[in-house]
Amino acid sequence: MRAAMIKASCDQQQAEIDFKTKLEAHYKEKFDELEASYKTKLKEAKTWKWCSLCGEKAELYCCQNNSYCSNACMRKHKKETETEYTDQTECYSSVSPCHSSVV
Repeated sequence: MRAAMIKASCDQQQAEIDFKTKLEAHYKEKFDELEASYKTKLKEAKTWKWCSLCGEKAELYCCQNNSYCSNACMRKHKKETETEYTDQTECYSSVSPCHSSVV
């Protein structure tokens, strides 16, 4: 009787160990998949340009190494920074090709 109880207890412990091992392997596999996906997305995101004003993904580019997600952000950033650019050769000059249509 006692031997049967000990064997049952050992079998239960072994079943718990097996379950834990399978669970750890499953979580490691899922973690590795997520990590690979994260690295791929991070690498892709590093190739994008980001809006100089709001931080969204940019589709408009400027000659001052600024990028913008919209004309609205470009106009707002121009108004905020135009006093910094007084030289007519700078991007924010009145003859600037990248802001002439935005003003």
